[in-house]
Amino acid sequence: MLMAQDLTISFPHKNLLKQGSFTINAGEITCIIGANGCGKSSLLHTLAGLTAPLSGTVILEDKAITQWPKKSLAQKLSILPQTPEAPDGISVSELLMHGRFCYKHLFSKSQQTDLDAIDNALKFTGMELLRDQEFNRLSGGERQRGWLALALSQEPEILLLDEPTTYLDIGHQQDILKLLKKLNVEKKLTIVMVLHDINQASQYSDRIMVLQDGHIIADAPPKDVINSVLIKQVFNINVDLISRSDGDKTYPFCIPL
Repeated sequence: MLMAQDLTISFPHKNLLKQGSFTINAGEITCIIGANGCGKSSLLHTLAGLTAPLSGTVILEDKAITQWPKKSLAQKLSILPQTPEAPDGISVSELLMHGRFCYKHLFSKSQQTDLDAIDNALKFTGMELLRDQEFNRLSGGERQRGWLALALSQEPEILLLDEPTTYLDIGHQQDILKLLKKLNVEKKLTIVMVLHDINQASQYSDRIMVLQDGHIIADAPPKDVINSVLIKQVFNINVDLISRSDGDKTYPFCIPL
């Protein structure tokens, strides 16, 4: 379980979050939405322990995240930033081996468990045939699946993603989001992600958190969050809403006017 207690996140001359408290429920997909510059990425980085809050605490399994040894934390939680970069010349499988460093001692060799974890990550993301390809020569969609495979090679319980569909066309966006949903369902992976597309957040999340002016102004299932009044308030746009279905889930879908 990942929890924020009285979290205040600050950027020069601006508080992005003021004393926010919430719990990320295990096994759910939580989407964070809000206007540009509202602090979505900063919140995600703070939850991952990459950025220190001005005040308050992030707690993972009843222990402050700052008290976790880095390797132990990486075995529990993995973050995929918005624009990661890979070294030139590195292959897909070599990149994924970096995800196993949190299980190794200094100068230790790769074990069968490391190779199995990499194979499983490649298989789950459909990257098996690309394992020996140079990572930076892959297409945008392939690279994004490769980054997901890297995160999965850590075998985390919680996956944090900052705009995982950035720079992808609509087809590849859907591929990535369907893959994340599959990870959530089949591997019981807890997922927290920042998304700009409200309709994608509505379709693929169990819960949506909305940030505005340093506050979490909504935090509930999509059907209880997405409405024309909130969209006008947060994004200054008028929308019509229709109801869509995906399996046994019904969710609101916004049409800009």
